[in-house]
Parts: sequence; C-alpha cells; structure tokens
Amino acid sequence: MSLFRSAKADGPDVTRLRPSNWNQLVDSLQGRALNVQDYGAIGNGVADDTAAIQVLLNGGGTIVIPKGTFIVSSPLTYVTTTSGPLRLIGAGPGSILKFTGTSGTLLRVTGSDAATHDFVYVENLRLEAASATAAALLHLNGVAAYGLRSLNLDGKNKSSVGLLMTGTQQGEIADCSFFQCAKGVRFEQTAGGHSSNAADIHGCTFAGNTTLDLEFDGIDDSTVTANHFVASGASKGISYTALSGTGWHVLAFNHIEGHAVGVEIKGQKVHVLHNQLYQTPITVTGGSYHNIVGNILTGAGANVNLSASDHIVFANNITTGVVTNTTTFLTAYGNRSVGGTPLSLDLFQRALNVVGDASSSPGPLLTLTAPAVAGHWGMKVVGAGGSPNLVYYQFASGAVLQADGGSPDHVEFRDGVGGALWGRADNTGLRAVGALQCSDGMAAPGTTVGVAKIYVDSADGDLKVVFGDGVVKTIVLDT
Repeated sequence: MSLFRSAKADGPDVTRLRPSNWNQLVDSLQGRALNVQDYGAIGNGVADDTAAIQVLLNGGGTIVIPKGTFIVSSPLTYVTTTSGPLRLIGAGPGSILKFTGTSGTLLRVTGSDAATHDFVYVENLRLEAASATAAALLHLNGVAAYGLRSLNLDGKNKSSVGLLMTGTQQGEIADCSFFQCAKGVRFEQTAGGHSSNAADIHGCTFAGNTTLDLEFDGIDDSTVTANHFVASGASKGISYTALSGTGWHVLAFNHIEGHAVGVEIKGQKVHVLHNQLYQTPITVTGGSYHNIVGNILTGAGANVNLSASDHIVFANNITTGVVTNTTTFLTAYGNRSVGGTPLSLDLFQRALNVVGDASSSPGPLLTLTAPAVAGHWGMKVVGAGGSPNLVYYQFASGAVLQADGGSPDHVEFRDGVGGALWGRADNTGLRAVGALQCSDGMAAPGTTVGVAKIYVDSADGDLKVVFGDGVVKTIVLDT
C-alpha cells in the first residue's frame, strides 16, 4: 500500500479500499471520472443508492452522477483532509439526488477549516428533499476554494436550508436555483467563531423560500450580483445580520420582488447598488458605512427605512414609496420620488424624513430633523439657475412657514452658515409682497449684539425697535 501512496500522493487513501473496489482504484489513479452507475448505483428512483455513492465519495476524485433519480436514505459525507479535492458533476437537472432520510443533510462536505485550499466543485445536479425533513440539502463546512454551479436545490417545503455554508472561504455560487426551503442559502460562522468570507454569488434564482432567500450571518465579505429573488408570503429577500471582519459587501444589479423585507441590513459596510425592487422595501436597522445608490423601488410597499445606523449615503435612487430616516450622518442627493413631488436633496446629519408624496395627509412631505451637530446645513440649495440667480419657495394659500426651536423662536437669514445676517452687500435683505406680520404685543425682547429687533410692545402697543446695544426707539405710536 505504501507503493501506491508514494506513486500518487494526492490520490485516494487506498488502505480504505476493499478488493471489490479495485476498478475504482485504477480509474482514480489514472485520473478518470467515476460514474456511480459503474459502481453499483441504480438511479431508478426506487433502489437505495446511498452505499454505492458513499463508497465513491470515500475514495475522492471526480465522481459523475448520470441522469436518473438516485435515492439517498442517510446523509452522504465527504472529508477533504482524507479524500482530497472533490469534483461531483451531473448531467443537468435530470441527475437527481433525492434525500429520503429522517434527519441530517443530504451531502455534507467537510474541509480543512482554512488550513489549506480544499478545491470542492459540485456542478450540474438537482438535490431535493422527499417526505422527511432535511436539515440542509448541501452543507459545506470549513471549505476553502469551492465552485457550486448549475445546481437545482428543491426543499419541497421540507428542508430547513437549501445550501448551508459554514466558515467557507473563496468561492463561487453561479447559475443555481434554490426553491421551497425555509432558507435558500445561509452563510454562518463555525462553532469556533471562524467566519465565512469571499463569497461570489451571481446568476442564481431564489423562489418559494418561506423564511428568507439569502442570509449572511457571520461573513467577512461578499458579492451578490445579477440574481433573481421572488418572494413567498412574508419572507425576506437578502439579510445581512452579524457581519464580521473589515470586508465590504456588494449587492448589485439584482431583481428583488414581493418580499415583506427585500433587503435587511443590520451589519457593517453594505453597498446596495443599482438593484430593482418591486413591491418590497429596504430596511437598515444597524451597522454603519452603507451606500444605497442608484436603486429603483416601485410598486406598493417599495419603501426605504433608515434607522439605528450611521454614515449612510443615499443617492440617485428612484422610488414610488416612502423614505424615512432617523440615522446620524446621512448624505443624500439626487433621489427622486416618482408620482409625487420630485425629491432632490443634499442633506447631512439626520436630515431626511420623507413621510409621503404631495397627496399624503396628514404629515409633511419633507421633515428636516435637528442636526446632530450644531452649525451644519439642514437644507442647502446649490446652483439655482436663471438671472438673477433666484431660488423660490412656494407656499399654497393657508400655508405657514414656522420655525420651532429654542427661546425665543426665530428665523434667521444669513449669507451662508455663520455669515452676516440679512443678505448681501446689495441690501436686498428680506422682501415681502403684501403684509409683513408680527405678533400684536409682546414683552421687550432681550438684546443681541449686532442684531436689531422689531416688535410691538405689549406695554403700550407701540411698534418699536431694540438695537444690539440696548437702545430702544419707537417707530410708530399706537394712537
């Protein structure tokens, strides 16, 4: 046996092969693909093929699942540290592994837990649950360097998870479909706290999953692009929860439809870029340094809720829904509310709270909450066109411009933040077309250096002005 090991150090562990498996040994040593039907599997949807498939998995190498339905009555396992790299390939959707076991996972692949590259590839197969409940259809645990391509995982509403990824690293999930599971795909940490990282998911379809489609709970960085997520009931689309490490997460160019929550963000550093969301909201309730840019949200319920987070960029999005914000350090610009008044904002520091469109009642169209740090713009209008360079605020009949602040309440007009009061050097100042109104009677206001205050004195009814140095002059007598 030592001769074989010396001649093929990365081949199967021949000490575990019985003489009846001599053909498997020869094929594996010569680099041939091993067809499960050549080694005892039937694939007629009736016979139990578990033992035949497991024997090939024990030897490792390239294993072929041809067209047919192969019954698996107990979990299949593969360990890369003893059997080496794995390539498990089928002939397309007609190659079916059907799990009829009472518990456990249809196929569990255990890797080196980041000690080395494991090289695990599973392609062109359909995995499905039968009458029993499966914990997962496919579970990769501690596997580094993987490729999952053209897989169809159908839980038949009996599987807790379609694809479970525990502490996996540096891999691709491409052109797969995840149907009728509680959770389509879940990424998580190992029991020892080792996070997953570097996951690239693209071209996949998620549909009919009852709890959520894609969950990141303990992962360092990920890229999710060009996928299709379709809701089932009150399910969630993509959920970023306990994100770890310093990596970034990119969710871009996906179609997300009909979920109770389309995108849920609770962890750090998520970029939500150029996605189309139909009748489903984006909810941010944790983490920081998120970018939500260039998305299109349409249909009923296509809302955005930004709360319990900070350092968010919300820019160039189009929505027919409601945008609410209670975060700290928000930068928002170029956003547009379709069907209502266009929304184009350059805001900072808890600035954006859009309650509804122009037709909503009660509630304001735009609420600017007090900045977290004094001295920042609540709302700033930049580069208005025309000559002269005018900006107009229009209020319908009965509307009131009101400032609610400290004592006394007042509205100031300045040349920029911290600039001089009352306009520019051309003395344009404050203009009024029609009556300029003030309270008919008040106690003399306190003095402010550099500021003159006009008021109606409640003591005698006269219109007066008090200057910054405390001097009071009567403008008009109440006679």
